[in-house]
Amino acid sequence: MEKPFAITLDVGSSLANKTGSWRTERAVYTDRLPPCNHGCPAGENIQQWLYDAEEGGDGYERAWRQIMLDNPFPAIMGRVCYHPC
Repeated sequence: MEKPFAITLDVGSSLANKTGSWRTERAVYTDRLPPCNHGCPAGENIQQWLYDAEEGGDGYERAWRQIMLDNPFPAIMGRVCYHPC
């Protein structure tokens, strides 16, 4: 029987692939800061204000207030920041 290109196992079966049981492996979730939060020289909570701004309406004001809590001069920071995010 001629098998299609790049297919080594029978369709619908992986019994020929003898890799052992994976039941002992568990997924691991690590809660880490996103690169934009981690790399921000002003220490702004970028993740939070982006989340607020995505909601629209009153979310824009909440986003602005969050920015102002972390950095009272966002316009100046926008000019001098080298944007590692």
